[in-house]
Amino acid sequence: MFVDELLAQSCSHMKHNVSNYSPSYPIPPIRLFVDSLIRLFVHSRFLKVASHGAYRVYCRIIEEEILMNVAVIGADRPWGALLATGLGAGFEVVAIGSEDVRDFAGYRQVDLLQRESVDPMLAGVEAVVYAAASDPIGDSEQVLLDVAARGTYVALTAACAAGIEKVVLLSCLDLVRDYPEDYIVDPRWNAIPRAEAEALAPFMAELVGREIARTGQIEVRCLRLGAPGVETMAEDAVTAVRDALIAEREGHHWSLSHVASSGRFA
Repeated sequence: MFVDELLAQSCSHMKHNVSNYSPSYPIPPIRLFVDSLIRLFVHSRFLKVASHGAYRVYCRIIEEEILMNVAVIGADRPWGALLATGLGAGFEVVAIGSEDVRDFAGYRQVDLLQRESVDPMLAGVEAVVYAAASDPIGDSEQVLLDVAARGTYVALTAACAAGIEKVVLLSCLDLVRDYPEDYIVDPRWNAIPRAEAEALAPFMAELVGREIARTGQIEVRCLRLGAPGVETMAEDAVTAVRDALIAEREGHHWSLSHVASSGRFA
């Protein structure tokens, strides 16, 4: 009962605020509603009684407000599939991959090496998660490296052309695994990939991502993950990607982080 009265008062307060704001400084109605609700919370002597129901209302409002359209490229890979279905509330996902996958609805199969195929998929998208390079698919070394390097280039340049401001690039902790076990290795250490296509692929994706980020057109946050469910648990990976997607820009266009639930990189 109290929550209903609170919402009614908040709506009335919001209408008053809207009438007082200048058209030259538009305020989203949902923000006015939230602000009004907070003020009523602060001044209400019944806060303890109403907190549970009102908190759920507030969370739903915030959740709807931060809704972000995200393209997960590489949804046919283990990490990409997890993120395409697991980012959760607040994100609307477009799942994209190169393989024929029927595990979840809304998946779109495209040629990730062609801008003509990728460009239409990014219409209306606000951010991109690129998961295709952390576990590339290919029958030969040349294909693996082409998917990693060219695929990353196509995705990021398409994102720039679409006006997208952020990409979360998934890479692999194997790039720093060959340092001695007694070394404390963090993201500031240089990658030392093995001379194998599977190891070089995520490294090449990182190089491409870093160079495109340096143009200043887009922010690229690179996350190095461990083996799914072993070194990096699904919950930690999802949390890291969600945090990267909603994080404010820190004054630079490229950042690198390690995401591990256990082991030497945790």
